[in-house]
Amino acid sequence: MFSIWEGKTGVVESTEEKILTVAEEAKVMRRFFRRARTDGLFFETEKQMFAEAFAGHSEEKFPAYLQIVSYIQQTLYQRPAPRDRKDIQETIIAMAKESEIGLGHPIVVIALAQLHGSLVTQGVFKAKQKIKNPENAAYNAAMDILVLSRLAQIQSVINDKSMAAHTRLSYVTFDPSLEKLLVLLRPNSSSSILMGEGQVSSTYTPYRELFPDLDEDGYFELMTDLGGFKND
Repeated sequence: MFSIWEGKTGVVESTEEKILTVAEEAKVMRRFFRRARTDGLFFETEKQMFAEAFAGHSEEKFPAYLQIVSYIQQTLYQRPAPRDRKDIQETIIAMAKESEIGLGHPIVVIALAQLHGSLVTQGVFKAKQKIKNPENAAYNAAMDILVLSRLAQIQSVINDKSMAAHTRLSYVTFDPSLEKLLVLLRPNSSSSILMGEGQVSSTYTPYRELFPDLDEDGYFELMTDLGGFKND
């Protein structure tokens, strides 16, 4: 599902492009998952319906997420001097506030982790001094990071449907940086704000390991500044 959502073109796909993506993913599903041949056939048969459901339905603030990711990729391709970190941190927080993005949103937290020396987030942002296609690079990194909030959305449905006791949510990826990130920054709790509207309130606890360049005082100060990492 997440692979279909991301698509194959490196940008937000049209319905026509998404039809091709769904058809390709349906074939992969039938080959890769022994028990998903029926599911794969259903996706392929109903590819028009799935394409219309996924095409153009990114998060409301997706353009703002892309702006923050692009800023990180262009600014933090190498560790900044300690004297510059405060200004960069203030810029990241100001960008989030201007777009009314919760300071505990994974996009913001992971951007700050990149600022404070995380090698894990470097593997996700893939920041370089010269990026061949900045638009595609920002899109790909944002889609990886948004796995966290999308998993929280799925978990909120499980919780709201009272399925939590007998349902386990897992995410499998071959990307080692993304896999590590899902361990270091995973929601403690998720619940829907408005049922059926796709709005989720999640609480995250970022591991200390995400901010290697901060001392203990700096880490706890950052936690305080971000309001305990509650993402609405």
